[in-house]
Amino acid sequence: MNSLGIPDRDHRRYLSIVTAFGMVAAVLAAVILAAGSASAAGPGFIVGNTEGDPSAGGDRVYIESWTPDSNVTFEVWDSTAKTTLVESATGLTDSNGNTEVSFTDLKVGQFVIVDGGGLTRDLELSSVTGAIDVFTDKVAGTAPPGAQVVVDAATCRVTVADAGGMWEVDFSVLGSGDCTDIHSFGLGDAAGVSAGDGDGDFTQIDIEVHDFTDNGHTFEMDITWMYQEGITKGCNPPVNDEYCPEAFVTRGQMAAFLVRALKYTDAGAGNLFTDDDGIAFESAIDKLGTAGVTKGCNPPDNDLFCPDDNVTRGQMAAFLVRALKYTDAGAGDLFTDDDGLLFESAIDKLATAGVTKGCNPPDNDLFCPNDNVTRGQMAAFLRRALG
Repeated sequence: MNSLGIPDRDHRRYLSIVTAFGMVAAVLAAVILAAGSASAAGPGFIVGNTEGDPSAGGDRVYIESWTPDSNVTFEVWDSTAKTTLVESATGLTDSNGNTEVSFTDLKVGQFVIVDGGGLTRDLELSSVTGAIDVFTDKVAGTAPPGAQVVVDAATCRVTVADAGGMWEVDFSVLGSGDCTDIHSFGLGDAAGVSAGDGDGDFTQIDIEVHDFTDNGHTFEMDITWMYQEGITKGCNPPVNDEYCPEAFVTRGQMAAFLVRALKYTDAGAGNLFTDDDGIAFESAIDKLGTAGVTKGCNPPDNDLFCPDDNVTRGQMAAFLVRALKYTDAGAGDLFTDDDGLLFESAIDKLATAGVTKGCNPPDNDLFCPNDNVTRGQMAAFLRRALG
């Protein structure tokens, strides 16, 4: 135990809660908070998890520094009102006063009573989230307002969630006290996050920087940003452990990227195009059309979207300029290979905004408007525009 009343790093890591994470932007777990004056401070504390697959180690509650070699009862009630007993379990603490029990499906808002060995604690299950930003070397998330948060990533940082429940710790600068090392996050790195109340009741979640198996690419950091922002899920569902950076972006995929990135939710009347019925991207395409970002692919009728066609760099420029409402074309004529093209104005606006640099470094006097856009290039375009 350190001076904060929290298990040391190796102990916490040994007892870390394994949470089942999906490929989507965000990471979920749980925090246990004492229920006001009903829980007096004292020896022993509880750690729990309300989101997870029991077969993967989720939905567990364990106690540490309890009365050694004692029988303990764990009861889960439906709410703080404790009107319905949902589930119960028993455990025997070891010589250090530690034990753990597994439950079927703990949920936020439920109430846990732990009793035995001369100690009793009443605790409410609440939610906490966390994510690593490798670009700023920070870990941030949400927790119940006022909850103490400890982030352990080779070193540690301690903070308190603000009145809105937000918390953040910065590993790009030196810490204080026992936390003096600087940790630089990279792909595959992880942090353990503990959050809890002043009575020493904590939960720990493990957060990992997502790493696709086909990394090592020029656009690797851009791809990581895409995943962290929830813009991409991968290219090989349901596993989704690859991004396919060299594959071309289809118009359907482009619709999904932009809808996730810009958080479009309005699909209008739906069924805006006749050639996307029943495909995975139909909803995203309708939202993109309703937002005015796409007009279709067969003017003047524009009743088709051509979701399986590859997106050219010129088309991509038009999509982004409409979506981000760029209007400044700078001095114009920024590239020599788009003169007179339909997308020339959009390309100049995209370059003026700093989203594209050209396609022939170091000269970069060409844009290559008719080339297909790769998924890796798309990640770079979106990060420059939105990152």
